[in-house]
Amino acid sequence: MDRVRIRLASDDSTWLEERARQLGPVEDIVVTAAVRPAELSLSPQPPVALVDGGSDLTGALDTIATQTRLFPGSACVLLLQRGWDLATAFPRAALVGARVVLPHDCTLAELAEGIYKAADSVAAGGQPDPGPAAADRMITVFATKGGTGRTMVAVGVAAALAARGLRTALLDLHLDWGNAGVWLRGTPTRPFSELLSEARRMDADLLQSFMARHGSGVYVLPAPPKPEMAEFVHAEHVSAIVRAARDGFEAVVVDTPPAFPDTVFPALESADHILLLTTPDVASLRNARAALGVLDLVQIGRAKTHVVLNRANRGSGGVRRTDVEATLGLPVWAVLPNDDAVAVRAANQGLTIAQTAPGSRLGRALALLARQLVPENTERRSQVGLLRTARDSPASTR
Repeated sequence: MDRVRIRLASDDSTWLEERARQLGPVEDIVVTAAVRPAELSLSPQPPVALVDGGSDLTGALDTIATQTRLFPGSACVLLLQRGWDLATAFPRAALVGARVVLPHDCTLAELAEGIYKAADSVAAGGQPDPGPAAADRMITVFATKGGTGRTMVAVGVAAALAARGLRTALLDLHLDWGNAGVWLRGTPTRPFSELLSEARRMDADLLQSFMARHGSGVYVLPAPPKPEMAEFVHAEHVSAIVRAARDGFEAVVVDTPPAFPDTVFPALESADHILLLTTPDVASLRNARAALGVLDLVQIGRAKTHVVLNRANRGSGGVRRTDVEATLGLPVWAVLPNDDAVAVRAANQGLTIAQTAPGSRLGRALALLARQLVPENTERRSQVGLLRTARDSPASTR
């Protein structure tokens, strides 16, 4: 590996000394200077700057914003200090240009890996990773504004894929207020708290034991029953769940929260398709554009990000499709009509739209979206050795 040259930036001389000493044993990383944040822009800098989050996070973010503007060919790594929560700080840091954000208690290996990741992003010219091939069929439904219809789309796509014979999992990662399990009346036989304790040995069989099978054929992993349990779920748990789901199912659909907690990133990074939902209004578009900025900064490729315009016929005052595309810089990949009556009726009955109104405009649009994601001419049953046919036969929840 080529040596990575970095510069440390902090107003705290003790922090500078400790970081230089901590990184000293890492042969591939060379600390070239230790300066105050205000001095970073006074001279050419190495590709990577390690910035102290310190007690003044806003000041650190201002420093990063200045650096990314003045030196577009460099990358900043933000090291948080005690008291700052990664899930809270990351979206703010990513929006101003931080490539990597690390918690205060990260290990030396984690710190080095973060620096390598930032250096790799510079070497790649800042271009997003195009992501893996679409054949693995993991679909993450995402939006940073509530009310865009994430759960409706996630349930609809999962049901359409299951109807075509694919073993389909629906993971509800809106961990505090998720409704996918409520929609499909999913009641697992084992409590969510046990899933967390079993995460280290999670595999496809174990994951399925925590899932409920709906009458549509969809296996659903509901969000925790109590919102306060969300704080005990970490990114490592989600990574284990996602890996197990990919191993055990032919299609995986993930419902997510309208935010950027650290638990959402494994689902975004592992996805073969990200459906970025927006509705034809200014507030939703503003949030979608900001979300794209974060995805760009964390190297999650636009090649796998698809804009879905939901509730597209809410009224004559909606933002036009062409304006949506101009605002987001991406084509609208799919358009879903507004049909709240159909969606509400299905949710109230604990059924999918494919079961209650398959011939409705919304039902047909969701089926078409599923075919765009997983074309029927590529469909084939996967050899899922970990899950046995006998386990596919428990009574449905409906």
